[in-house]
Amino acid sequence: MRGAQFRTTRETLNLDVTQNREVDANLHRSNDTVEARIRETYCWLLTPEIDRFVDMKTILWDATRISGGTDSIVSRASRKDAAERNAHHQVGTCPAANGTGRSAVEGC
Repeated sequence: MRGAQFRTTRETLNLDVTQNREVDANLHRSNDTVEARIRETYCWLLTPEIDRFVDMKTILWDATRISGGTDSIVSRASRKDAAERNAHHQVGTCPAANGTGRSAVEGC
């Protein structure tokens, strides 16, 4: 039985205070477990790249792990992507250069 549906039918089940607390604790634990599984499952950031100097028709996919944290998946992915782009520009290489060593000025 779903949590919200169960909460609305507590009165008809005639649960005492202890049973109500147990229901609340179990629902909270179940929600935490589901959220943890979602964070474990969706832990890869896939970003498309095109090497403008080799083949404009081929899309390369860069897979980056975005594990950890309690933030939403979107905010973790955004931070990870921004950090990688910043690191590439500090080093002076372009992520789309696909290991060619082109400078950020040449290709990005």
